[in-house]
Amino acid sequence: MAPVIRSLEQEYDLPGLPVEGKIPDWLNGSLIRNGPGKFEINGRSVSHWLDGYAMLHKFDIEGNKVTYRNKILHTESYKQDSSAGKIVSQCFGAVPDPCQSLFQKIRSTFSPVVDNTNVNVVQVGEHHAAISDLSPMLAFDFDTLATKGPLQFKDKFEQTVMLSAAHPAQDYQTGELFNAVSTLGPLPRTYLYKISPDRPYERQVLAKIKSRGLFYFHSFALTPRYLVMVECPLRLNLWKMMKATFANRGVDTSFEWRPQQNCRFHVMHRATGKVQCLEAPPFFFFHIANSFETDEGLVIDLCRYQNPEVFNLLYIDKLQNQGMNDDHLAQLYRYRVDLQTNKITSARYSSDIVEMPQISPRVAGQPYRYLYLSGRCPGTPQRDFMNQLVKFDLKNKQRATWYQAGSYPSEPIFVPNPAGQAEDDGVVLSLVLDASQQHSFLLVLDAATFTPLARVRVPHHIPPDIHGGFFSRNVPLTRPQTPTNAPQPVGKASQLAEPAEAG
Repeated sequence: MAPVIRSLEQEYDLPGLPVEGKIPDWLNGSLIRNGPGKFEINGRSVSHWLDGYAMLHKFDIEGNKVTYRNKILHTESYKQDSSAGKIVSQCFGAVPDPCQSLFQKIRSTFSPVVDNTNVNVVQVGEHHAAISDLSPMLAFDFDTLATKGPLQFKDKFEQTVMLSAAHPAQDYQTGELFNAVSTLGPLPRTYLYKISPDRPYERQVLAKIKSRGLFYFHSFALTPRYLVMVECPLRLNLWKMMKATFANRGVDTSFEWRPQQNCRFHVMHRATGKVQCLEAPPFFFFHIANSFETDEGLVIDLCRYQNPEVFNLLYIDKLQNQGMNDDHLAQLYRYRVDLQTNKITSARYSSDIVEMPQISPRVAGQPYRYLYLSGRCPGTPQRDFMNQLVKFDLKNKQRATWYQAGSYPSEPIFVPNPAGQAEDDGVVLSLVLDASQQHSFLLVLDAATFTPLARVRVPHHIPPDIHGGFFSRNVPLTRPQTPTNAPQPVGKASQLAEPAEAG
């Protein structure tokens, strides 16, 4: 198999890319992707894919006119390692520098450099920022992608490093962003907050979650009346994290999977901040596809894992040599949350291996029909990666797929046609790595028929990224109220089966 995880060492600024096919004239905006893009410093490599240094990729699209540029984020982590000529800021993987002094180990435990924001991008007020599952947000210039510095919030949390989700929940009607922060002290606390369009640099606390300890979280469910945080029994043991630093091990050894404990669904009523807690049998997940309200309560669709073993599959040597075992990957499940009886039931939609769910933003938090995901083609060797795109019709129980041998697509981003009425009237954008040719291309699919409209070839490879978004100049999905005198970033630049298998 051709190498897939490989550094992109050069930064490009390509004013015009050749387009094969026809991009709709109405598609006008910027696709920005974020993910690990560089894996070596001075010949030394990080060991875990999630420790690769953050790199942004931007496609400016105006019909068939497409430009591209990429930039590595000049985070404190990247600058520190570049200056030292070695990797000292790795998080998930084993610490590659056993020669650190005792003082350095103590300092790195209590003052870690954790701003490698290589997971997603978000707009906060008038700023665009790269984010991860920790609280720092690193602003970048929207046009050039140049690193500007950390976003500063004027609130009780200030700049303290905390756990936070790389997928804030966005209300596309009000423009509000919802997220959480978890303190890292001996008595951890988790706070749900929102960022309002008229107060974009203040995290307004809505509720405090009573959890069993410090737990990992990545995304939320949001409906017009509720925000739901799912607490899986994956705990971060702070004592183990301290011991890992002194034993030159990564933070991944500090996670504890406790399958004897249930998952807890913390359902916050947006109007009052009141939290209702319900329990379900243990599972693990990263991504919620969508959620909506029913007469009894809520429906939440998500990509469910049996356990968090997927973290161990993401070591680069394992990815390259062993691939990803289907038994440890995710499938689509629907959870029904009955707020009257405090009971939760679940059902699996199909046996497909899927991840990275996306929908039309117009149906976010509402009953919906179409779901777009990355997946694995049936019969794929386990050494292979996620290698196809899938469209699920949840009403008619049908699927459509896009597949090209030896190619690996990113998450499918749905962009609605501004003049369209149907839920699937739009396009799906995915950044595809053709590993056999060692180059990448932007794939444009007709969302309704799931057939190619165009592809835009980039004359080099782009390493598999994680998340991103399309920032449209045609389709205002929110009604933001841009404040005046907004503060600037500061710092050192730094056919589907019927649902079955309940329970």
